[in-house]
Amino acid sequence: MGSESSFHNALASSFISLLTGKIIELTCTEIGYVWNVDENLRSLGTSSQIVQDKLKRLGHDKLPVEWIPWVREVTSLFYDVDDKIDGIMLGIMKQNHINQNPQRQINSQHQAHVQDQVCTSRVFTLFRSRSGRRARQSDDHLPVPIVPQNENQVRSYIVSSLKKWGLPHKINNLLERLQLIDKQVDGLLQGVGSSRLNGGMSAAHSSPMGRVSVSIPSSSGHLHQVVLAREREEDKRIIIEYLLHPSLRGRGGICIVGMSGLGKSTLAQHITNDSRIRKYYGSPVWVPMPGDFNSVANNHIFAPSLQGRVANGYPVHRGRRILVVLDDLWNVHHTAWSRCISTLGPETTFLITTRDPKVASITATTPHHIKRLSDKDCMDLIIKMLPENLSHQYDRSISQIAKKCAGLPLVANLYGLMIPARYREKGPEAAFAHLEESDLWELSEFEAEIFPALRFDDPSMPPDLGKFIAYLYLFPDGYYFEKDELSQLWMAEGYVTPEKWNASCLKNSVKYFDELLSRSILYLSHYPKEDEMATYQIHEFTHKFAQKLASSMCYQMKDSDTPFLPVKHIRHLSLSSQKLDLYHTHIEKFYSHLRTFLLLSGKRANITDVLQYFFHNLKYLRVVSLNRSHITTLPRSISNLKHLRYLDASNTLIKSLPDPICEILGLRVIKLQNCKLLSLPSKIANLVNLFHLDMNMAHLHTPPICIGSLTNLQALNVFPVHDAEGYRITELKNMNALRESIKIMKLENVTSALQAENARLCQKSHLNRLELHWTPGSYIPETLISTILDKLKPHDHLTELRLANYSGDVFPSWLGSPSCYLKSIHLFNCPYIKKLPSFWKLPQLITLTIDTASSLVELDRQFFGDHRSTRFPKLKSLELQNMESLARWDELRPNDMPRLCVLKLINCPTLSGVSTLRFFNMLEHLEIIRCPRLEDPELPLSVSLYYFE
Repeated sequence: MGSESSFHNALASSFISLLTGKIIELTCTEIGYVWNVDENLRSLGTSSQIVQDKLKRLGHDKLPVEWIPWVREVTSLFYDVDDKIDGIMLGIMKQNHINQNPQRQINSQHQAHVQDQVCTSRVFTLFRSRSGRRARQSDDHLPVPIVPQNENQVRSYIVSSLKKWGLPHKINNLLERLQLIDKQVDGLLQGVGSSRLNGGMSAAHSSPMGRVSVSIPSSSGHLHQVVLAREREEDKRIIIEYLLHPSLRGRGGICIVGMSGLGKSTLAQHITNDSRIRKYYGSPVWVPMPGDFNSVANNHIFAPSLQGRVANGYPVHRGRRILVVLDDLWNVHHTAWSRCISTLGPETTFLITTRDPKVASITATTPHHIKRLSDKDCMDLIIKMLPENLSHQYDRSISQIAKKCAGLPLVANLYGLMIPARYREKGPEAAFAHLEESDLWELSEFEAEIFPALRFDDPSMPPDLGKFIAYLYLFPDGYYFEKDELSQLWMAEGYVTPEKWNASCLKNSVKYFDELLSRSILYLSHYPKEDEMATYQIHEFTHKFAQKLASSMCYQMKDSDTPFLPVKHIRHLSLSSQKLDLYHTHIEKFYSHLRTFLLLSGKRANITDVLQYFFHNLKYLRVVSLNRSHITTLPRSISNLKHLRYLDASNTLIKSLPDPICEILGLRVIKLQNCKLLSLPSKIANLVNLFHLDMNMAHLHTPPICIGSLTNLQALNVFPVHDAEGYRITELKNMNALRESIKIMKLENVTSALQAENARLCQKSHLNRLELHWTPGSYIPETLISTILDKLKPHDHLTELRLANYSGDVFPSWLGSPSCYLKSIHLFNCPYIKKLPSFWKLPQLITLTIDTASSLVELDRQFFGDHRSTRFPKLKSLELQNMESLARWDELRPNDMPRLCVLKLINCPTLSGVSTLRFFNMLEHLEIIRCPRLEDPELPLSVSLYYFE
């Protein structure tokens, strides 16, 4: 298909851009200043910059089909240069590490010294910023002498190494290849120029992109009606009820969210043509959307559409409710939106359609996500557009055609128009046979009508987005993605800059994910509940497009791929099959430069026997996923993967990792979810660049020693404390990159307040959730444990805190400090607490649970707060259970817990008085269970669920 060929230009430009950056980086290191490498490197950088500039001049013009191999050559060049640069960096880093650790014995202080030494050299700084690099094992690695310490000796060592490695010759070869590509681009530019002069640009690119005509509202406001699918009738009912609800006030409204082709505009047409809407709002106003909403320079974008409109007998005038329809609003910023609506009155209500889920929050409208249609609904749509005799006679054929629609009413409507045209041209039998057998993507109507509507060749799409879309093809159609998973994979592949694995790099990777989400290339597959991980999918048309785009770099091997067909230039491979034992020799032979291997069979493929050879021969691998495979151990040959960045062995039967894995100094991500892992390698602290360690350390027989050396680590879900060197809580001191959640267990092994203070939890600003656990029954002096908890004060940005088995009799003052952003507090088994902190002062607290506080006797005004202040301003859920001594509950006052929705009192046997609850005027859910001394309280009218026993 010609329409996606412009994307190949963008893909080539993106890789050349990355190539330029890598070369420029390399020339800024010591390597760039020795021997004659400097001149050649700079020539290489200049040539790549020239090619990149010329590619930008091509813009979104199509590449001829015969130029697709050229794109593959550019891609291959990028990977080759990347390999060579990475070989230099990894080789030098390895030598430095060996020199600093001659006995290979690492302790925490010495390891910190190693990291300091690495950071002092620009070479090593570069490596640390290039987490995604990989190099040739056989001939690209540097020799292994001990690196001297002074600067002149280091430079002499590098010169000697580069001579043996043959770097100048290799750079010359790359320069020749790039200069050849430069000449080819010149030819392409000349061809495009001639095409423009001769009017040869395709209609698809000479005309503005838009929807197929069946779904575009006319400028006069009289909308061309399209058949509405049965499932969309329910969407229509919900939205109309919302728009007519008397509680809808101000500049609110509803935002219809979904990918292109789902029928958002058609749904909006049917809603605005409904007589109830027109009676309530008058004639809805359709406002033309500018190409770039954020670039509008004035405040009157809505004015031309709101001046004296009259349609269907319903006038639009100031002072009356107005429904403004913004069709296909996306990429809008808060400031631009505020500026453009500043002239509108409060009577304005918005009906918005968008591909971008963020638009709803920016415009303060309620999102309504629409889903793809069923095959039955697509069939019904097609039938409604056909003559009656055709629909009855060829229902089986129509059913097969409906499956090709992939749930998009836009495609169903197109088929409804195509079938009669083919019928008149070919006759009924031939027409239906042709449409059943034809690949939808090969039909001229698809390229002319559907492909532009899907926005794959949108000129506003950033050029570097192509490689991220192509990467999605590695995963089978229907795969459920997680944001963190994809972000980490892209970082491991070196797709994201800056390439240092830190918060900035992660943020940039997530930015690309969000960009795909905003364009409906990815979409939310379901709406997660609390503590659930959101998952995303891509539409099968998007998957098909990704396949076409990925032909020069990615390949997905399936069970049906027999016999084995090698694909040249492939660097990223996924195997959706259990037949690795049949394929592995072919993979090793034809894909020796493979970077990525993802095993995605979904079943427990038994691959233990082939991994030994697999890892020995595929020395360029950077990403390896063996998730859900039937393996019991990883072979020691994994140490051959010197450039490995990402290893996923989750959901396998492995019980330990081989010791040689600690030699892979560039390893960034290790995932071992749901493994019965008993131990980690003793030298795990060697992996000073480890970024993500996803496993449950609570099951380890022995925790890893000196884990505090892993100062780049961002994920550590459990940390068990031991009173021994290398295992103390002070290991956390410099681990300030930790994110999300951590559970610190066995806190009884903290023997002094100084140890607790030196954990420096207050500096871990990226943590959202903290759990502090003491072992039940452990003895700690009362004054010591209270001081320890005081010194374990987290950062004020922490949002969730859980304490378990705390044996102190008081809580620290920070637990009730107004500066805390805590939203959830859970206290379990605090047997000696007699007074609760001033939780009422916490401005963000939403959930408070206290379970088993046997010494707590009353909830007094210290708990409920001073009546002169706002108390518990956001608290929605309060749960008290297993409080055997709790006897009194002070009288409530107005504005005590003004937003409380859920109240649970469970197993409080001595609680005899709960004053009126009528001031809880937002209370919906009330449970009073096993509280024998309590009588039915006076309830507010808002309660809808009430359990009393």
